[in-house]
Amino acid sequence: MNVNPKKQDIVITREYDYPLELVWKAWTDPTLVMKWWGPTNYTSPRCEIDFREGGKYVFCMRTPITQGGIESYSAGVYKKIVPMERLEFNSYILGIEEI
Repeated sequence: MNVNPKKQDIVITREYDYPLELVWKAWTDPTLVMKWWGPTNYTSPRCEIDFREGGKYVFCMRTPITQGGIESYSAGVYKKIVPMERLEFNSYILGIEEI
């Protein structure tokens, strides 16, 4: 039972057709995250990761210039890390004043 009826947890499970080590690095290495974060034609000019349980991350996504070049930020906290097995984190959108 959820003690806060306005709040719900969402669990997303993904399967990738790539070697586990590559997928793990793609989610945990800032230089790799910046290569894939966001939809096609978007860029990720900034990524900060404090990769430990309780550590925070901030991922930036920038729209193409033709769409204004607007940046938005996703952030969260790593809740559970089991290397090469499990990565749990929460996620929220940051306002410009929070960066």
